[in-house]
Amino acid sequence: MYTVTADLKAWHPSMPSCGDHSSKKGKMLVVNGAEIPNVKIWSQTISVKPNTTYIFSTWLQHVTSSNPARLQFSINNTPIGAVFKANNMACIWDNFYSIWQSGKNTTATISIINKSREYTGNDFTIDDIYFGVADEQPPPADCSNKASARFEFKVTDCFNATFRLTEKKNKRLTGVSWNFGDGSIGNGSTPSHRYKKYGNYKVTAIVSSRPSCTDTFTRIVQIKPAKTAFGITEQGQPGKIAFTAIRNGHTLAWDFGDGLKGGDESIVVHQYTESGDYISTLTATSAAGCRDSFQKSIAILLPEKMPAGQPAITGPSTAVALPAAQLEKRNKEIIRTIEVVQDSITVLLYDNGIIDGDSITLLLDDQVLLIHKLLARTPLQLRIPVSRDKESHELTMYAENLGSIPPNTAYMVIMDGTVKYEVYISSSKKSNGVVLFTRRPPD
Repeated sequence: MYTVTADLKAWHPSMPSCGDHSSKKGKMLVVNGAEIPNVKIWSQTISVKPNTTYIFSTWLQHVTSSNPARLQFSINNTPIGAVFKANNMACIWDNFYSIWQSGKNTTATISIINKSREYTGNDFTIDDIYFGVADEQPPPADCSNKASARFEFKVTDCFNATFRLTEKKNKRLTGVSWNFGDGSIGNGSTPSHRYKKYGNYKVTAIVSSRPSCTDTFTRIVQIKPAKTAFGITEQGQPGKIAFTAIRNGHTLAWDFGDGLKGGDESIVVHQYTESGDYISTLTATSAAGCRDSFQKSIAILLPEKMPAGQPAITGPSTAVALPAAQLEKRNKEIIRTIEVVQDSITVLLYDNGIIDGDSITLLLDDQVLLIHKLLARTPLQLRIPVSRDKESHELTMYAENLGSIPPNTAYMVIMDGTVKYEVYISSSKKSNGVVLFTRRPPD
């Protein structure tokens, strides 16, 4: 099936808006290729001069999404040149050119033959068929000032791409065709296209300009999702949490789940003031307008506040040292030195803000007091002696694990009679947190 038209869509609505080769507005031969090979698409017999060199030339364009045409050109039933295949990309004109010697012939039967047998696709256009004596061939078109196909693009709303030719004005420009890389095509100098899914798309602009000049330019357009996440660490004071985000160049917005929010910062520190279960959310927005959210559920359990002078002792009043354990040798980090008055003090240990499975061994002067104990909201409670016979006593917290949120941290309350001290202590796999106690000399 075939027609001669300037408007492909008038013949079949699914065809793209490709123009003819010369002006982009003129007529061309449009063909729906047969399933049977070797069918003549076009043929004409003309008179020729014997022993003369002739030139045959024509332009071929693919106008569907699959199975580009394959054509054989012949003169007097003899092929000239190899089988010619259309460009895989729609709306791109390619030129076939061949020389023919007439010899003793006085006539030439020129034929264009369909070599494809594909049912789907195999739709094409032919334009500007030329046959003439070699020395009478028209001079090639001057394309030194052809319009450039280079373009810029911007992605907004995550999937919407807007394209713009870099060369803003060229009086010779006659048309612009686009292949957006996802099977869609368009035209015009500033088209927009909305992609349906993430991916890398090879976008091509084909620019036509007078006289019969074309230029092609291709760029990769990335349609990619925003990706973010964050981690959390405790910052000493109960309920004081540091949030560290994976930014990836995105704009960030925080929601800590307690009614408070944070701005565009990769690292934020937030203080929770009440115990409870909170869902913290990080929303990231890319420069292309894509959004991603990441959430974590955080259980904040703040230690119960005790009035000075009213320690809640529920366990034995005196701790008994256990046999020495085989513990790894680690560095000691002195967190604080406290001078006490009483000959014994009460120590209460809580997990620090987030109950994350911290397990500890507690030692006094290298003797094990507690082993395999989980830190929780309900405190570990013990009473330890402080003697003037020693220069100082070392209370060491040895981390058996790091919990789900490193490092292993604890909130320690020390009651020296009616005087209360608060210490935030942490230990890791490399160092142990240590609090030193000394006894105040008598007055």
